[in-house]
Amino acid sequence: MIRHIFKIIWNERKLNAWLIVEFLIVFCVLWFCCDYIHTITRKQLEDPGLNIEHVYKIEMREKPSTGDGSEEEIDRYALALTLLERVKRHPDIESVSLSNAGAPYGSTWMNAYRINSDSANHGLLVRHVTSEYFDVFKVKVDGRIFDWTDNASREEAIITPFKDNLFGDQQQDVEMYDISQVHQLVYDNEWDAIKEKHRVIGIGNRMKTAYFNPYICSVILPLRKEGVNLANNEILIRVKASADDKNFIQRFSKDMREQLFISPYYLSSISSMESIKENLDMKWGFKKQTYSAYAITLFIVVNIFLGVLGSFWFRTQSRRSEIGLRIALGSSKKKVQGIIIAETIFLLLIAGIVATVICLSVGTPEIIESLGIPNANRNWFGIVETKGITDHIINFALTFGFLALVSIIAVWYPAKQASDIAPAEALHDE
Repeated sequence: MIRHIFKIIWNERKLNAWLIVEFLIVFCVLWFCCDYIHTITRKQLEDPGLNIEHVYKIEMREKPSTGDGSEEEIDRYALALTLLERVKRHPDIESVSLSNAGAPYGSTWMNAYRINSDSANHGLLVRHVTSEYFDVFKVKVDGRIFDWTDNASREEAIITPFKDNLFGDQQQDVEMYDISQVHQLVYDNEWDAIKEKHRVIGIGNRMKTAYFNPYICSVILPLRKEGVNLANNEILIRVKASADDKNFIQRFSKDMREQLFISPYYLSSISSMESIKENLDMKWGFKKQTYSAYAITLFIVVNIFLGVLGSFWFRTQSRRSEIGLRIALGSSKKKVQGIIIAETIFLLLIAGIVATVICLSVGTPEIIESLGIPNANRNWFGIVETKGITDHIINFALTFGFLALVSIIAVWYPAKQASDIAPAEALHDE
């Protein structure tokens, strides 16, 4: 059967050549669209390690100084404790925390640490947080959590892995550690004459800084008392699911505006982490490019459908006598339709193999983006090469399967029309 179909394709090679070219072009364009959609979807479905559902960020501002020296010395740590206590008492609030560079979709902080007794420096993400940070973001910790108000906890740390429970600087050519074997981190900054040692007391689940970013090893440290400043800290609250409705921000602001007027601080705004995520998405253009990928894909699908429909309508009409002869010799209509559809799939397969080689050979994202085709930069998304092979297989399957489905739908009707012709009428045309 397969050999017979290839003979038909070869005998009709002049007519089939431009069909293969058409499939080749649309396969290449659709490959990059599917690659982008698949990559973005995959990154969105990955667990970021920080649960932002029902989480909000409170922004506080500080009244400007008069500059006359009349202000009393401020105990910012005591004011922070007062704010945490008042917010925690609100009936809609489940937990509240402070942090520096701890919230996702915000600023990040990197430091170089030595692991155990190793002399190599590892660039690690650093988060300074209060103890309830782990409750706010539902971070799972194997071990124990420090008490940020206790000075003895300043030498404690919780660490999170990269992948496969590996810990270290994944961007540099240094030895990665099994995270269970990491017991101490040393920060030695000769420039600032600062040297700190942190003993590891717990291991958290792996985390991202944003859903489209790769996982990154991080060090979670107690927020220092001298680092507390409500105008600069991230004030993060987890709202009870039953209280998280569209009126929560307005209701909370009304209830707490006076209570959060803790001189010199005042309540500025409240934003959900979901909205912060959406704004960052818009800023980086992922949503726009995703919509663009959908639009291009839809445009391609419509054109493929019409192109294949017209091409095979002409092709089957020119083969009416052949089809009539097959039916006269005993072939069923379904078998004739199956042969025509199989020819289409084999033509698509030939074009798909050549197109895949072309797509894999295009190593310059700028070329793709200049043509208005969304491109997924695998290195930027943190997809390592070993995983890229699997992604290429998935992309081929998605692109081929999608084009095959559209082509079969487009070919079925002209194939049915041709097979419904009476054999005598088809042979009479010849």
